[in-house]
Amino acid sequence: MEKIFEKPKVCDECNEELGRFFLICKTCRKYICYDCFSSHKMEHDYLPCRTLDEENKASVLDVGHAGYGPDMGDQWPSIDIDTFNSSYHPKCAHAIDYFEKNNITFFCHECKKWLCLECLNDHLAHGLMLHVGFNNANELREIDPNLYNSENQLLLVTKAFETDNNKIKVEFEITNPNNVSLYDLRLMCTWDGLEERDNVEKIDNKYFLCKTLTELEVIPPEKTMKGFYEIPDGVNLHLSSIITLVRFKDVFLGKGRVLKESLINNSK
Repeated sequence: MEKIFEKPKVCDECNEELGRFFLICKTCRKYICYDCFSSHKMEHDYLPCRTLDEENKASVLDVGHAGYGPDMGDQWPSIDIDTFNSSYHPKCAHAIDYFEKNNITFFCHECKKWLCLECLNDHLAHGLMLHVGFNNANELREIDPNLYNSENQLLLVTKAFETDNNKIKVEFEITNPNNVSLYDLRLMCTWDGLEERDNVEKIDNKYFLCKTLTELEVIPPEKTMKGFYEIPDGVNLHLSSIITLVRFKDVFLGKGRVLKESLINNSK
């Protein structure tokens, strides 16, 4: 599902009409055109966006089939400029000159090709990643929207208990209190003894193995979802608690997470 937002009409820096491609500076909370980008601080946090065919609608350039992104902190993936110049990946005819002049370049993950801004039109259905020069343009920082944290939140309520047939059941209630939809929900849980092939989540500076239970496409604004899950057979019934997690993304592809630990009652 494509995540669409209302596009402003003009650049917040020069007041000129925003073109087909533009940026959101998350640091300044501004929409800026690429002409104004060179005067912006390179270390700011950006989201590359494109205008959709529908008037005044836009979406973030998605890098493709990406997960929620690791917890990178301030460590953004990057490559050095020599690697870019000598890379075995092909480049459009303007890629190197465009980067030297504008301090940005794009990489198409489907075609494995470096692109300038003018050559993006033939790759809009592909996974595209913006690279921004920093460290005196000696390195290219990958601008991956999946590494940003969402400014929205979900509310999660859970109740865990042992059923009459000796299973552990967890009832959950997920509420979206925001005035925008949230997407790509992944319901997960963790307890002692999960097999190591499952996902790893960092909770209170400790790493837990987590099991993905189900995935949901979207939760509309101010809506609540209710449901339950059961812990599979063979799990130690002497567990004292279960941690339920919900991963989600917002319209700008920012990732979010909510979790709740539930003590297991011996009866309903």
